Amino acid sequence: MTSKPIRRLKDESRGVWYETKGNLVQSKYGKDGKAVYVQPYVEQVYDRLRRDLYDKGYTDMAMFSLVSGFRSKEEQDVLFQRAVAKYGSEAKARKWVAKVSPHNTGAAIDVHMGYRLDSENVGAIQQTPAYQDFASYAYHNYKLAPYDAEPWHWECGEACQENLQELLRKEQQPTPTPTSTSTPKRDTNVVLTQNVPTQQTQASNTQRIDPKKYTDRTMQQNSSDSPNENKAEQNNQIDPKLIALGVGGVITLLGVGVLVFRTSKSKSKRKKKR
Repeated sequence: MTSKPIRRLKDESRGVWYETKGNLVQSKYGKDGKAVYVQPYVEQVYDRLRRDLYDKGYTDMAMFSLVSGFRSKEEQDVLFQRAVAKYGSEAKARKWVAKVSPHNTGAAIDVHMGYRLDSENVGAIQQTPAYQDFASYAYHNYKLAPYDAEPWHWECGEACQENLQELLRKEQQPTPTPTSTSTPKRDTNVVLTQNVPTQQTQASNTQRIDPKKYTDRTMQQNSSDSPNENKAEQNNQIDPKLIALGVGGVITLLGVGVLVFRTSKSKSKRKKKR
């Protein structure tokens, strides 16, 4: 991860916060099952941040769980009065507990990082690899704003929300379909011409072939390549002249038969007259 220092974002100046209860959701990451309520956009950011940390190797679900989220004004007042009693004055107490806090909006979270959330543990928390990884992801990837005095305290302000909207736009974009780079399949139905002379093949690449001439030449080659087949075909064919002679002969025989029949009939009539 980057080693850039973690500082409060310039556009995240601390100011007056007003209590906002609307749209709060219960986070999935409350420590020991505690009901921690946050704004929906905080939960979306933290869900992504937790996945990144899990991929980094932090598989202990207790680590980075949420100790606190939304607080009412009354709850904040109680915490502030306890801080005044502990540190002796409101000025000293304000360093650790805000009188009016971003927790009142549900946009701030307190994160468990292996130590109790106390001013005495600030140095120890900041030295742990877990804090350094968390802070780098939270600040540089998701624009969560830190509070220097409390390494466990993070806020999702304007920059964080804008960054989330950009992430959502990218996630909603359709994934481009990869172009196929596989070798096309060979068409097994194609009949390859064999024994084609090399010179003829080269000439066909540079000269236009007349289909008629190519067909005539092919027929001549086929007739010269298979003389036995041509002779067999000629033997099987009947000469039209022979057919004509046969038909003429039949007609002549019929004519002679009719003439003979008439001659014999006339002779029999002559005999009866006599």
